[in-house]
Amino acid sequence: MGVRSTAEFPAILEVFNRYPVKQLIIHARDREGQYKSTPDLPGFVSAFSSCRCPAVYNGNIFSAADLASVQSAVPELDCVMVGRGVLENPALIRMLSGGEDVFFDDDEDRSLEGHAVSHDERASLGFYTNWTWRGASV
Repeated sequence: MGVRSTAEFPAILEVFNRYPVKQLIIHARDREGQYKSTPDLPGFVSAFSSCRCPAVYNGNIFSAADLASVQSAVPELDCVMVGRGVLENPALIRMLSGGEDVFFDDDEDRSLEGHAVSHDERASLGFYTNWTWRGASV
């Protein structure tokens, strides 16, 4: 939502609003905070209400509770980006739609040992992948 501050975003959004943008993914933080800062939900709410095209929320969706928190602030929101969340939990999309988490038995747990990658490791490897979830309110 900005380089040094999310307060920069209203001016940036004015530019996007001049063009026929089909959809705008709004990463609810500034570049300096990157993935370590807390997403600016009030800033996103303001941007969402001012955006002339459909907007997608991007920022720390790791559980159905995270999605519910964002949707309570923006009830008309129908799409979020869940890149890092789904990498951490492959069942996240199912959970956001009301389904259950993934459960492994002991043999499967052992077979997955050593394959987990932290957020920092993914970033240093250049592992950037994003998925979106579009659906009914949780």
